[in-house]
Amino acid sequence: MPLAQLNLKLPPAVLAQWRAQADSEGLSVRDWLLATLAPTAEPPVSPAGDADGLADRLQALEASLAQLAATVAQLQQARPARSPRSAPVAAPPVPIPADLPAGGIETAALAQLLGMRRQTLNERIRRAGGSAIGLVVAGWRCCDLRRPERGGPLRALWVPAES
Repeated sequence: MPLAQLNLKLPPAVLAQWRAQADSEGLSVRDWLLATLAPTAEPPVSPAGDADGLADRLQALEASLAQLAATVAQLQQARPARSPRSAPVAAPPVPIPADLPAGGIETAALAQLLGMRRQTLNERIRRAGGSAIGLVVAGWRCCDLRRPERGGPLRALWVPAES
């Protein structure tokens, strides 16, 4: 039987009486009200009952879950073991340009020289703590922070870390 929710504001004494009568018959207040006020209606189905094949559906669900667990176990056994991660391979050294400025090159030029996007190099620098004199990233050392002639934020100048 489809049910609809009903919200009632009752005096505490009425609610206590209904609960006592429902308890004496071993029913919930809802089931007691249905049995008392609608005797011709079909008896209420308790949540533990199996009015719509709940037990069968639950059994089918458990069987499907067991089959899925067995399939996952088989796949895990069939999968080859992962090899441990090897140490990262160092990138080949970048040749130092002969026309390297005496004060070093800016970050944008360094990114181009290393063959990476500026954003990638800037993110590496940020994760290393930000541009600071002495910071070494990708084999290059920050040697100075200069403000451009036209103004703006400081720009890092980089020289090869060996020098």
